[in-house]
Amino acid sequence: MPEPAPVTGVEVVEMGPDFIVLTWDPVPGATRYQILVDQNESGEWDDHYSSEPFFRLEGLEPGARVRIVVRVREIAGERVSWPASDPVLLPEPGPVTGVKAVERGSDFIVWAWDPWPGATLYQILLYMDGGYEREVHYRSEPSFRLEGLEPGGAARIIVRVREIAGERVSWPGSVAVQTETLPPPPRRCTNERRLALRYSDFVSEWDGTPFRVDVVGDFPDYVTETDLESLLVPVGLLEDKIEAQLGYRIVEMGDVIPVPDGTPPGWNGDEKTYNRTCPLSRDRGQIHFIYLDKTIDTPRGQAGAVAFPRCGSFAIVKTESGIGHDWPGRDWGGPTMHELFHVFGFAHIEDYDGRRGVPMSRALDDSAATLGAESAIWVDIDYLRCIFPEGG
Repeated sequence: MPEPAPVTGVEVVEMGPDFIVLTWDPVPGATRYQILVDQNESGEWDDHYSSEPFFRLEGLEPGARVRIVVRVREIAGERVSWPASDPVLLPEPGPVTGVKAVERGSDFIVWAWDPWPGATLYQILLYMDGGYEREVHYRSEPSFRLEGLEPGGAARIIVRVREIAGERVSWPGSVAVQTETLPPPPRRCTNERRLALRYSDFVSEWDGTPFRVDVVGDFPDYVTETDLESLLVPVGLLEDKIEAQLGYRIVEMGDVIPVPDGTPPGWNGDEKTYNRTCPLSRDRGQIHFIYLDKTIDTPRGQAGAVAFPRCGSFAIVKTESGIGHDWPGRDWGGPTMHELFHVFGFAHIEDYDGRRGVPMSRALDDSAATLGAESAIWVDIDYLRCIFPEGG
């Protein structure tokens, strides 16, 4: 008789709203397996039996958390009491994982993701051009192809399970994934730098040396040093993204710094005064990322961030629901990119009139929910090449 040992390789291979199918590694000589099931961690185990190394367990409560162990109960027809397998937890409703672009061209993107056991329908939330406007699509297979895009454009998707074994469910979505199409040839530079200068005096400080973005550490006491350092991470990602596309750097991640000596009290208490006086002393080419200790109401609601291009600054703003609405606790990359590009001379799409500033892409304009530096896409960086030519 084999040495007693726990069953190995127990896994869920199929799942429905009220059933699962299990398999495990067969044990030589085993003629009967015991499957112990605990629903919702009640501590009460129901036992089931199978003569084969698989079992279909039915009658489960939809959405239940199920703990399962398997052990050998008979060898060659003789009863044994061998140790149980490691417990297996029935997958709970959760987000789709592994969403990534697997193919892309100048006018299309193909995404795929990890298949979910038992899923018969996936919902794809599609944000064209990386903006706010949403389309909804459905697929029975774990992939999605989008066509009709522009070269150098972008699209963002969120995927979630919508049906399990044909029954409708409402499960959380995946992490948003934004992907860019293959780019067109670089634009021929004309008057982009002049237009950017009309929008932001800061543009004139370009001399070929990368601009340095520093966080001025005058934030409320509950904001930690780690929180402040996290604000700079998207800048570092942008630094790398620009260099990868253009072959030279335009911006670099700085440090968390103290308020410069000689700064007047209350310097960050009012956006109009700040923009008029530019109270922080700074080096040429230095950009300040500050906290503005005032709630700013706009026609679109409370601002979470604001830029001061003439001062070489941008700010995360106090709001009724917390700093920048819900920071710390979320990736602030999208708003950081948006405000930083205002300092670089970029205007909102709806404000662009061809006379002042260059237009943001839709991804950059509608960037609030975008992670890291993803909202600054190829076309935005191509504009940077014309505004800040290599060497100054």
